[in-house]
Amino acid sequence: MFDEYERDNDGYKKRTESLYEFLNRCAGAEWDAVRREMERWYAEFDDPKRELLRRFRKNKDDQHLPAWWELYVHRLFVCLGYEVTIHPELQGRPERPDFLVTRGTESLYVEATTVFNGDYKVNPQGQAWVEDFIDSARNPDFRVGVEFPTVGAAEWPARKKIVERLEAWLAGLDWAEARAAWDENCMAYMDSPRWRCQQKHRDWVIEYLAIPVQPEERGKSKQRIAIAPTPTPNFSKDIEKIRAKLDEKGGNKYSSLDQPLDKPLVAALQLWYHVDEFELRNVLFGSEQVELLVDNAAGSVVPESIRNVRVPDGYWRPSFDPRGTRISGVLFGNTLSAYSVTSKLPELWLNPWAATPARVRALPNALR
Repeated sequence: MFDEYERDNDGYKKRTESLYEFLNRCAGAEWDAVRREMERWYAEFDDPKRELLRRFRKNKDDQHLPAWWELYVHRLFVCLGYEVTIHPELQGRPERPDFLVTRGTESLYVEATTVFNGDYKVNPQGQAWVEDFIDSARNPDFRVGVEFPTVGAAEWPARKKIVERLEAWLAGLDWAEARAAWDENCMAYMDSPRWRCQQKHRDWVIEYLAIPVQPEERGKSKQRIAIAPTPTPNFSKDIEKIRAKLDEKGGNKYSSLDQPLDKPLVAALQLWYHVDEFELRNVLFGSEQVELLVDNAAGSVVPESIRNVRVPDGYWRPSFDPRGTRISGVLFGNTLSAYSVTSKLPELWLNPWAATPARVRALPNALR
């Protein structure tokens, strides 16, 4: 899964670097352990045509991450004591789920897929390069917060000019004064023009906030950016993308079936950008809104009438017009990656109105 050579580059992951490029080149005992674990997982994965391996080794995140997620889902069910069959045949049907997992009397089909939501590829062309240029600037006492009031339409500025001007500005600041001001009131510090700088490069405008490092960190920082520019979140688009992916893996793929699948179907969704529990509920069960009654005579709201209700626009919907019944559960992986597998587990959400309900027992609490 990885190249065999003596690694000596332990630098941070650059914004223009793919996940696989970083994993393949990063030196250090902890990264050696990550690579060994991936190799161990793949050794137990039935991939005779090396299709998953080819995608895993791609220097494109939209190829590598879905392959890694399939490998992770396979390993997850193995660790939970399931027997896993890859691409099982459906009797009399051309469709093949990613996995059939069986443990005792429990048996599920699992479709693994990745949703590239949030900030994936939303930055304008060249911004990642400019951020890498900024990261390469040197200063022992300060890191920076970065915003782009104007992103140029033309080719991005030269690295040398960005670095030289940023380093010159930071070199003229007093670390002790900045640190004292930050410790006294960091919010006032960030709003103060004293520690801000706006620079123009061609038709680009870059705004910096100087952030004084902790005393024990002086001279140690490799990356200059402490607060990266964050695109404005658009949760409505996230919801649309997740529901579309559920349609693709559940509704559309098996839409030709006259009857429900003979086993429950679980969609294992890896999310590129974190989506909180409130939004996941909106995805599956419908958007939450406030309902109230107005007393027209009094011209006021009736207090006891105020309540939260769910609009029936979720992927799952009961009653006379059911929807999403083919998917019995969704296993959400929120921004999991090869180097965060020990920090959290995915969460399984069950569909109470599934045509074939999933009755999963004896799972760890974190997977319920």
